[in-house]
Amino acid sequence: MSHRVLPHMRQGSLYTLASFYGSRSKNGEAESTSNEDGEKEDVYQFGVILLQIITGKVMAAASSELGSLKLQLENGLREEPSVLRSLADPSVRGMYAYESLRTTVEFSINCLCEDQRKRPSI
Repeated sequence: MSHRVLPHMRQGSLYTLASFYGSRSKNGEAESTSNEDGEKEDVYQFGVILLQIITGKVMAAASSELGSLKLQLENGLREEPSVLRSLADPSVRGMYAYESLRTTVEFSINCLCEDQRKRPSI
């Protein structure tokens, strides 16, 4: 099993943002993937990391919390800017342009697309 730990910088300290053990299917079982499938899985994991950075919440890639958060952010994109801003990590609110937040949220949601063929390429 390969083990990757991805660091997250927050207010000058190093926190563990996420840890992934190989590639997992929806039911949590290990699965073998081709190179392209592996790249698309990496894109999915990148989307998870972006959402964690945006919101300041750490969650498992296959958790219901991730699905709920993704839905909240999708709805936030359709609402007033204040709704999307309210979903951002409180420690960084107001430190960026709204359009930057919007673009990053859109990109992360695309990375989390259920159909891996619709995910961005590396």
